Amino acid sequence: MNLKNITLSAALIILFGVITCHAGLTVKPAITHSVDYSNAIEQAISEVQFKTNWCFANEVGPNEKESIKSLQEAAEQGDAEAQFYLAVCYAKGQGVKENNKEAEKWFRKAAEQGQCAAQSCLGFFYAHGIGVKENESEAVKWWRKSAIQGYDQAQYDLGMCYFSGMGVEKNETQGVTLIRKAADQGHPDAQYFIGMCYQNGLGVSANKTEMIKWYRKAAEQGHAEAQFDLAACYDQGNGVDKNSKEAANWCRKAADQGFGSAQSVMGGYYASGEGVTQDAKEAFKWWHKAAEQGQASAQYALAFSYRGGHGVETNFTEAVKWFRKAADQGFAQAQYELGWCYYDGIGVSKDLPKAVEWYRKAADQEIVEAQFNLGVCYEHGFGVSKNLVKAIELFQKAAGQGAAEAQTKLAGYYFTGEGIPQDSTKAVECYQKAANQGLSEAQYNLGCCYNEGKGVKKSKQEAIKWFSKAAEQGYEGAIEALKELGQPEKLK
Repeated sequence: MNLKNITLSAALIILFGVITCHAGLTVKPAITHSVDYSNAIEQAISEVQFKTNWCFANEVGPNEKESIKSLQEAAEQGDAEAQFYLAVCYAKGQGVKENNKEAEKWFRKAAEQGQCAAQSCLGFFYAHGIGVKENESEAVKWWRKSAIQGYDQAQYDLGMCYFSGMGVEKNETQGVTLIRKAADQGHPDAQYFIGMCYQNGLGVSANKTEMIKWYRKAAEQGHAEAQFDLAACYDQGNGVDKNSKEAANWCRKAADQGFGSAQSVMGGYYASGEGVTQDAKEAFKWWHKAAEQGQASAQYALAFSYRGGHGVETNFTEAVKWFRKAADQGFAQAQYELGWCYYDGIGVSKDLPKAVEWYRKAADQEIVEAQFNLGVCYEHGFGVSKNLVKAIELFQKAAGQGAAEAQTKLAGYYFTGEGIPQDSTKAVECYQKAANQGLSEAQYNLGCCYNEGKGVKKSKQEAIKWFSKAAEQGYEGAIEALKELGQPEKLK
């Protein structure tokens, strides 16, 4: 082939494999409002479908240069399609040096001729300030021109503007109308968003049947978030019959695409055996994939795998490493576990002040174990100045969340009146709550209250009842108390 005489159509085929632009154009710049600036250009043209792209795949330099040359000539002669594709080349740095201003220039020329994909891309450039000063009104203007021509990506982006109030007055109903038009054309992001609208009643009445329909449409096109949300629907029986196997099936599809949340959940499925055959090594594998992507929940689960030797050889140092990664992201339970590691010197040198630091972070997020352990630190001066008032305050918080150990601690202080006003009745109430949860120490102490009539009416029968419960758990004090009360048969 003599590439010096190559036609524009052949050049476009070499470069892109598609050369037509109309209302149903196959070139779809994938524009999302949540996209990071650093990835904006790539996102804007990421769905351009290269059907024959052998020139670039095989690094045929001369063909590429001649194709760009022919494209440039056609663009300069006013061919709108050539202008659009040349803009894409400049945006991607494909065959030419990446240049956002040149990309904007050629997108504009094509857009002014009514080229719908170029109008959509130009709107994106204005929305994100790429090659031009950011201007929401201009973004809306160009998206509207493209949307009127039926271009699905522009319909979607304009619809999102109505949802967010970007460049237009917020109007969820209008947003749904536009996004549905894109969804009806098979736009997966739009289909997924319409599913969310039906799930949450945004711009439409909530409708679980419609929610599932649109999630499924997007999921079947490989939309990872839709696959994950459809999995959640099957997992919870939301809009469909509960089906753990279908949940795992759709979750795996999303996980296989690298969707971190799905990978984390797949780890949970394999750990529990829900919807899949239980397999600790598979659980570890999926958690590791998700953890490497920064999924805090997966980092936390991975740490437990290392600490307990589940699916991997026990490694306390690795456990601490992953607890720390999750904790640094604010994952409260990981903050507590990291504090515990520092407290006991597990996988890290013992450091009580560090333990207190991490316990405090977790306690501030209402982690009940952290509140109790931090209370113990203040109670005894472990890693922090002793402060009984602060300790009791923390015990009260933990007790309020139902922590039996904290209720028992609090009961003791109500009896002594140390650090808190003395109140025997409240002490008994705290012991009762903890005893009802099966804490043997509380059961024994409650038995003592009934036996001695402290904070409650004296009752030998009730005393024996609670001593017996504690004795059944092997609590030595309760065993001795029953012997003293002449109730050896209660020990059998």
